Amino acid sequence: MSSESAENINIEEKGAEKQYRDILKYTGLFGGVQGLNMAAGIIRNKLTALILGTYGYGFISIYNSASALINNSTNLGISFSSVKDLSRIWHDEDEAAARDYVDVIRFWALLASLLGIIVCFLMAGYLSELSFGTAERINDFRILAFVVGLTTFSATELSILKAVRRISDVARISLYSAVSSIFIVIPVYYLLREDGIVPGLLLLAIGVAMITAYYTFRLYPLRRSIFDGSNLRKGIPLVKLGLSFIIAGVFGSGAEYLIRAYMSNVGGVDEVGLYNAGYAISVTYMGMIFVAMENDYFPKLSTLCDKVKERNSLMNSQIEVALWLISPMIAGLLLFMPVILPLLYSGKFLPAQDMILWTTMYMFFKALILPVAYLTLAKGDSIAYMILELIYDLFFVGISVLCYSVWGLKGLGISLSVAGFFDLILIGAFAYRRYGFVYSRRIVITVAVQLPFIIAMILLFQYERNIVSWIAGSLITAVIVSLSAYFLNKRTDIISKIMIRTGLKK
Repeated sequence: MSSESAENINIEEKGAEKQYRDILKYTGLFGGVQGLNMAAGIIRNKLTALILGTYGYGFISIYNSASALINNSTNLGISFSSVKDLSRIWHDEDEAAARDYVDVIRFWALLASLLGIIVCFLMAGYLSELSFGTAERINDFRILAFVVGLTTFSATELSILKAVRRISDVARISLYSAVSSIFIVIPVYYLLREDGIVPGLLLLAIGVAMITAYYTFRLYPLRRSIFDGSNLRKGIPLVKLGLSFIIAGVFGSGAEYLIRAYMSNVGGVDEVGLYNAGYAISVTYMGMIFVAMENDYFPKLSTLCDKVKERNSLMNSQIEVALWLISPMIAGLLLFMPVILPLLYSGKFLPAQDMILWTTMYMFFKALILPVAYLTLAKGDSIAYMILELIYDLFFVGISVLCYSVWGLKGLGISLSVAGFFDLILIGAFAYRRYGFVYSRRIVITVAVQLPFIIAMILLFQYERNIVSWIAGSLITAVIVSLSAYFLNKRTDIISKIMIRTGLKK
């Protein structure tokens, strides 16, 4: 081998190592921030429950659901679609073009914010009737209209920071917003009780908007050119992709609603509650490690989506890190589930264990699916994205109804895993045929090593737990954690660096 070839290989290896380190760094950063956000949310929820009780808590849930529904229907998806093009422009180091495109984003965000305010204001009476059976709360929903507009503004401004790789600022905004929510809404609830719910939500929306604007306006100050009429035409592709994202989200929401409605009619409301708790623990909480994909990975992928070799390398690195991180989390959840469920909810939710057992495999598949699914959005293939989501959602509803009718709540966990495997085949085959993406040999080895251990733990805890299953489960968990630590350290040397920083190694 020539010295030049050896040098090129060495450079590639160093580049790959940096890629792994960056992925692990930002996954850890946003995973940690999400953990702190969750802790702040728990504190806020506990204090709110003490002050307002279940009655007031119900009001908050209804108002939040209504504002989220209007926001998701009117924000045009700009906060997601804007990342793709702005990240490319920023990567090309064209500062003037980046500032001009920020004007386009803000112009359409202003239109979306106004649309949300107008729609919520006009529907205030209907929302009041639908939510409370009376029009007496119409003014509450009129005030809530401004919460909808401010939410669209904050999300769009945050997307600008994501696109230009100000990741630390994104993390700070997320953390400050979560912590400030305690100090903003709790005093209002304490002073005004139920009458302070809507003012509290409005003050919180204003606070989040101000925190976000502090960072984005320093980077890209507001300019008069935002009102340039040409921004209307320039933003049409932006809105086209955004609307596709919204429509796909409607498919997903519709699928979840149909499943819950079917459960409510067949099994009762209690079954829906168990399903929600099981889904939250196994999907929402463990999904913390995937937050970094939207904030860090998607902007990177958008800049590399036309460079096949570099793009595929990034995708495989992201998948590998996600697999080595999610596997210990799955093992820990499977092992300590009888402790975690009563801790987060109560002993009444223990019947959700069987569902959670099988849902964990869905999260393993999701680590393989999500980085690949983002490629369709990064390429701007909006129609393909919608079709893929529709196919998956139709399959998901069908398999969920079938499995629930046969196995009950456990069947929904099985259906999630089966749907996850179906999505893996669907997304993988499409990405291979359309974009030439192939899972690397390392990914195949990682799956071959980790998945059998996870399946073994699921089968081990499928029946009544005893001393044998606890010992066996603990040993398997130790093996999974050790393997993850070994391979992550091999790719990034993270353990050695931690030991040096803590003085355990020189």
